[in-house]
Amino acid sequence: MFIIYSPELQSWKVISGNIEGTDFYVNDLFVTIDGNIWGSTAGNYYKGNPILEDRVPVLSKYNEHTEEFEFSSGAFEVNIVKPDDTKLAWAPYFSHIDVVLDTKEDVFWIFVKDDGIYRYDPVMQITHKWVEIDLEMFFDPVSSPDGSIFVDDFSPEKNIEPYFHIYDGALLQFFPDTKEIVPLDIPDEPWPWFSGWLVSSADELWLGAIGFQDEGKSWQLLHPDTENYFKNIANPTWATPYLMMESSNGLLWYQKNLDMGINHEGTAWYDPQTERGCMVTNIATNLVEDTNQALWLVADGKLYKYQLEP
Repeated sequence: MFIIYSPELQSWKVISGNIEGTDFYVNDLFVTIDGNIWGSTAGNYYKGNPILEDRVPVLSKYNEHTEEFEFSSGAFEVNIVKPDDTKLAWAPYFSHIDVVLDTKEDVFWIFVKDDGIYRYDPVMQITHKWVEIDLEMFFDPVSSPDGSIFVDDFSPEKNIEPYFHIYDGALLQFFPDTKEIVPLDIPDEPWPWFSGWLVSSADELWLGAIGFQDEGKSWQLLHPDTENYFKNIANPTWATPYLMMESSNGLLWYQKNLDMGINHEGTAWYDPQTERGCMVTNIATNLVEDTNQALWLVADGKLYKYQLEP
């Protein structure tokens, strides 16, 4: 279920997250240059009223007239995998996929575990298999202004002591034009693993709240106590904040959400220029910026707006 708020009409609308009345549903949302809203199919499927038994398109498009998401024609179709455990046979799932929108070219890139990378053109409604590769897992693809895409290949089997650290081959850069996938050079010292990453407007690759790679490709560690992080990795209070986005004024926005009732959760911003930050709410929440440079968030059942300075 999604809740839509119209600032002009100051009205609310509730729409279903299910696709075309089936039991498939939308997970991540994307907005293409033409203003259309797209959704990637979530990682789970529940037995009910599917229109496809074995395969389903990974992308759907929101129809403003019918007010529902519809499977996208020509989009890559993903297999539905049935678990070996008969106790879970009622809840098949999808093989691992990740989707990222290239906002410069306005095309979708689809990363498929043990398969390859696919390109979907929403205008031509055509999917091409761009690269064949058998990486065990893709995670968190992030587009860069130069057209490349960063992706991580985190694997617990490769992550030997210190646990949950960045290791050789874990960070990759994909160049669609040349179809190359290049591993990034990692820091010389052990760095903690990160949560969320992005390429900032200053052309810096930020790894959560851990640190960043600057324009000169040098790594700058920001984590205040790396040694204690590795010692306390099993303690949930040491979980790193998730990097959500960069606002148009250059601030980085984070959220941290714990399920154990510990007062270490909330939403905050950090200014890379001044190296200062501030907690704005003690509730972990998502944040979006509209075309008028206004920030919006929902906390404690209330909608908040903050207008950035021009």
